Amino acid sequence: MFEECAVYRNSDANSIVLVEFKRPGRNDYFFGDSKKDPIQQIYETIAKIRTDGSLISASGSRIQVPEGTRIFSYLVADIEPTLRTVIDDHDFNVSWDHQGFFRYHERRDAFVEVLGYEKLVSDAKKRNSAFFEVLMGDII
Repeated sequence: MFEECAVYRNSDANSIVLVEFKRPGRNDYFFGDSKKDPIQQIYETIAKIRTDGSLISASGSRIQVPEGTRIFSYLVADIEPTLRTVIDDHDFNVSWDHQGFFRYHERRDAFVEVLGYEKLVSDAKKRNSAFFEVLMGDII
């Protein structure tokens, strides 16, 4: 699961989502090194999708990605000092809650967000909490 990129696509084919998980606790990132820069890895994946006009699924089938398809990318990793340096060097903005970073990359026509595992879990709990409150309220 870690160090791989997952690609999701909704049925309307207007957008795709790339999710890259990095091993928790990792602190050996380096700006510009395609082996150690996870943001660069995402950019390279996006560039390949844009150039090829398609991507290959895990099952090996080719999925067409027409020009203009929105690409949303998420990097989930512990925000350790070396990753923070890479994020800063890629000129990302701090999220409104100061728990993540984001950037729209114009040349690649893609949105990239970086968030830590704690934020991912916290947001999931908040979403599910509201869901269960509504669900339980309807039952009672």
